[in-house]
Amino acid sequence: MQTEEEEVTQDEIIEMARQAGFLEHKDQFYTNHEYGDCKLELVAFAALVAAKEREACALICERVYKRMCPEAQENEVGIEAEIIRARGKA
Repeated sequence: MQTEEEEVTQDEIIEMARQAGFLEHKDQFYTNHEYGDCKLELVAFAALVAAKEREACALICERVYKRMCPEAQENEVGIEAEIIRARGKA
């Protein structure tokens, strides 16, 4: 269950759509491709969404690790968080 601070806002979703290459006019998004083909933008958008979700999961793992291992060094995050973040680099 996500807390309020972890929920993705509509503004964040819109910003990810812009970063993925979608064009915006007023309240509508579109592509600059012939026939409305937006595969490239959709793939980029999906990657951005997945990266945000991975980071949210890694942060949860870090919090649990720090709670379970209070003696851990400040820069230690636990192997689970490292594995989750590494999935985006594969």
